[in-house]
Amino acid sequence: MSLRIARVLHAGYVFELAGTRVLFDPLFETPFSRNCHAFPDVRFDALLISHYHDDHLSLESLDLIARTTPIYLYSVHEEFFALLREMGFREVHALDLNIPVKVGEIEAIPGPALDADTDSIFEVHADGRRILNVVDSWITDSTLARLPGPWDLVLWPFQTLREIEALCPALREPATGEVPSEWPAQWRVLNPRALVPSSCQFRFPPGSWLNHEYFPITYAGFARQVRAVLPEVQIVRMEPGEVWEWDAGQMRRCGRLPWVELLSSELVEYVYDPEGIPTSIGEIARSLGALDPSTRTLIRQWVRAQNFAPNFSWRLMIYDETGTAEVFNFPEGVEPEVLTEIPALKLWAALKTGESLTSIHARVTPRELREDFDPLEDPLLQALYRGDVGSYQRGQLRRLRGED
Repeated sequence: MSLRIARVLHAGYVFELAGTRVLFDPLFETPFSRNCHAFPDVRFDALLISHYHDDHLSLESLDLIARTTPIYLYSVHEEFFALLREMGFREVHALDLNIPVKVGEIEAIPGPALDADTDSIFEVHADGRRILNVVDSWITDSTLARLPGPWDLVLWPFQTLREIEALCPALREPATGEVPSEWPAQWRVLNPRALVPSSCQFRFPPGSWLNHEYFPITYAGFARQVRAVLPEVQIVRMEPGEVWEWDAGQMRRCGRLPWVELLSSELVEYVYDPEGIPTSIGEIARSLGALDPSTRTLIRQWVRAQNFAPNFSWRLMIYDETGTAEVFNFPEGVEPEVLTEIPALKLWAALKTGESLTSIHARVTPRELREDFDPLEDPLLQALYRGDVGSYQRGQLRRLRGED
């Protein structure tokens, strides 16, 4: 059997050749409620994980994997290797840049991404094919110089997420739907025969304004821009569960993964709305559900214990399930220069389970937008995320143990 490639979720792909299955960046649950679930009743010969972000290193997904499966992870943080061993995985290895990993007839070489302290990309050799898996990172010029084409296949992260704009709508400027200016030149150097618009195969819950703010590039627009540079390239929209292989120089569908269950047969097409009005945090809080009084007390105690001392006047508003906010001013009695809003349930999730910034629905609004304003310097976000490596995964592990 020739090399087969199947998509799982987001940046997860299974490579299968001569009885060997290698899974890259496993994600089996759907934290952004996109389109499917996976129930892996199969065994893998190895897992390769490009980096420690929670949509790549998910302990809830890994809990479905046999503990005898070797895991290769790229991370400069020892905490993540310790967590995997704590889960019971017996073979946990660090990926070293530019050092090949050979599993059966499949060889993967991790390479440096734009942020080499966080991400890696993969160069894969199997069945005489050259495949570049960019995961959801960016390629530097120095890395690109080592990767001249042609490639048989490139898995390219096609979407540019508007995370800062979602956090701070005051910084919104209309997106054009055009890809970053450096990408076309990189495509020319790579010169792939086939290209998959990869990663970012998710959506937020129905009705969320983020579905029209977060994703500015459509599949159709991406394909148009790629073909303007590479008119002969085969663009392969690989949906979750689909299995593909090469036939007469082209990739073709050849089946489905039996352990991926689609929740919807509808193909996603992202619709960006530059005129979209952000949903108020109070309204979002009303849609999320309630916390019991004792939990609200714990949140209040946590806020008061932080001794927030921002270098500007600041107001924090925490909304309950009725859309009513509890207000904290720092210092008291001063008109705030910056307003931070968050649903109480999401603040509790960030504290208790390490829920990521992507989905906590916080909003930071300056009274006056200065050139040097950085919403990531917000006092609440700094208190939640500064230096707390692996909080999301530790929260997952507590849930898996039934400690929450």
